Amino acid sequence: MKDFLKHQRLTLVTMAFTLVVFFLLGFLFDLDVMVVRFLLLFLVFFYGLILLIAYWLARREVDYQKLYRESQDKAEADRVQTDLAKQEQEGYFLTWLHQIKTPIAAAKLLIQDLDAKTKADLEGQLLAIENYTTMALTYLKVNNEQKNLQIKAVSLDAMIAPLLKKYRRIFINSRTRLHYQAIPDHVMTDPTLSEIMIEQVLNNALKYGEGGDIWITYQADQACLTIKDNGRGIKASDLPKVFDQGYSAFMGKSLRRSTGIGLFLVKQLAERLDQPVELDSIWGQGTTVRIYFHQDAFR
Repeated sequence: MKDFLKHQRLTLVTMAFTLVVFFLLGFLFDLDVMVVRFLLLFLVFFYGLILLIAYWLARREVDYQKLYRESQDKAEADRVQTDLAKQEQEGYFLTWLHQIKTPIAAAKLLIQDLDAKTKADLEGQLLAIENYTTMALTYLKVNNEQKNLQIKAVSLDAMIAPLLKKYRRIFINSRTRLHYQAIPDHVMTDPTLSEIMIEQVLNNALKYGEGGDIWITYQADQACLTIKDNGRGIKASDLPKVFDQGYSAFMGKSLRRSTGIGLFLVKQLAERLDQPVELDSIWGQGTTVRIYFHQDAFR
């Protein structure tokens, strides 16, 4: 049990953090006590169920390992153990990441009657949570080589327009100006993964270009999508490591720190989709990101 709890530290910390957040939301915004109590009980039940499933899987894995070692040689047993553990871990986290959307949806309902500024602030935070959830799901998928890519012809506007709609309140609240003309050009790609790739770049541009301008353009002869901002930019000394896992930088007027996940995921997607990505930035002037799609889409 001790080892199990040690391996579930992230889940336990997440549970505690979520409970505290919902409790503070209820306290700060004077939400109905019964609603807050219901949500807290629901979250406790939800995380308890997840831990119970994880414990059952852990126990089953222990029993399976013992039986397997008795019938197979050590090398083969280690290989199967690794594969099985990876599959179960992915399945567990995929379930958790999908189910976490339920309390997010409940929180959205709770903030409907709040004043405009408070509602806008909370919507921004909920959008960030959704973005982190999407990143985690994508990371699991992109590292699973058994998942086939769904390559097909898709217009760039079909991927970009939904993102602009999703982030429209962030543009408005941060007073960031968007410069974009619908791009009807088609490319050959996996639209789901490419849309996530574009979203992470756009999300970074909104963070670093807060209150400025963002340009989204397409150069057809090179099949190059460019997302540019005139925000604070990135220091030259940091440019070689912007795609590294865990790299983060200060951004925005409040000097918040980024997670260091978004651009790392962009690089992972670029390699999986064979869509090179380039980033140029000048400190104090802004950042430009280019995504190169396959040029032979309609040739």
